[in-house]
Amino acid sequence: MLLIPKFLELHPRCSFALCSSRTIDFANPNKLTEAIKENQRFRVYSRFIQDRIGNKTFTHFEYPDISSYLLVNNSNKNVEQTERKISEMFSRTYVTVPDIQ
Repeated sequence: MLLIPKFLELHPRCSFALCSSRTIDFANPNKLTEAIKENQRFRVYSRFIQDRIGNKTFTHFEYPDISSYLLVNNSNKNVEQTERKISEMFSRTYVTVPDIQ
């Protein structure tokens, strides 16, 4: 979490987004891949972020269907508009991600 304060020093209005990687079980002969929705990394990361980062600087948004999390900097003139723009980017990016089971 030390990166967030550093980025804020350089770019005071920056926001952060993450998409959690899925686990692939290479020990399994079928190489079972974890589902996209609410994968284990997303559950850990989102809980950690909620516990460590308050609401003073960022507004929090969760996207459990694609295991992604967004922190929109509250210094933006319109937080909801910024969230919509980033959400649209997520939609364009992850429309082609296969849900391999």
